[in-house]
Amino acid sequence: MAYQKEDQRSFSTPPTSQEAVLREIRQAIMTRRLKPGQWVRQLDLAKRLNVSAVPVREALRTLEAEGQVVYERHRGYKVVELSREQIEEIYLARRLLEDELTRRAVAKADAELIRCLERTIVRMNKLMEAGDVLGYTEANREFHFLLFEQAGLPKICRMVDILWQNSEVYRGLIFGPVWHKQVQKDHRAIFEACKSGDVAGAIAAQEVHRSNALAKIIALLEETEATRKGEV
Repeated sequence: MAYQKEDQRSFSTPPTSQEAVLREIRQAIMTRRLKPGQWVRQLDLAKRLNVSAVPVREALRTLEAEGQVVYERHRGYKVVELSREQIEEIYLARRLLEDELTRRAVAKADAELIRCLERTIVRMNKLMEAGDVLGYTEANREFHFLLFEQAGLPKICRMVDILWQNSEVYRGLIFGPVWHKQVQKDHRAIFEACKSGDVAGAIAAQEVHRSNALAKIIALLEETEATRKGEV
């Protein structure tokens, strides 16, 4: 299982140009250097990173498959923009699938899973203190999928993974100290419920966590829309 490899993780430099470029674009999206709706200038990016256009193009294809960028013929790639309705649909689908994964996973939780969940919470704190947006986002994903994968339903886990990818750009928008404090409180509640084998408590804590994130994202979408209207 994924959590069994947690101690073997490292933060070494990605081994290929494509992976390095992919990480750079992810970081740019998460930190809003590339905003929703903004075009990705492939040649400029390749020149800045001192690579050919090939790894840039391949990285963008990966992000397109994940739903983080979209391609328009004759124009190129731009960071995805999602409406409130789309975000709400993604979170609805997540709730339906994640509740079942959590129900099964908590019933199977063992000491190693609990240990890895707690270690990931600690790592998130360190990444937040360092201001590492991408690292924090990856650790946050790891925390949740350590639990989900314990359910033993790989096809459903893959569906949830795709839903997460579709809205990843918006999680980067809400990164910050105040939000982190709330998120870690939510994570701790999920962890404690798993540790005590409280299935209903873990499902409820997950729902609170999703609801908090959705409300924050919607508020940002509304703020962005209001700003646009004010600029017209």
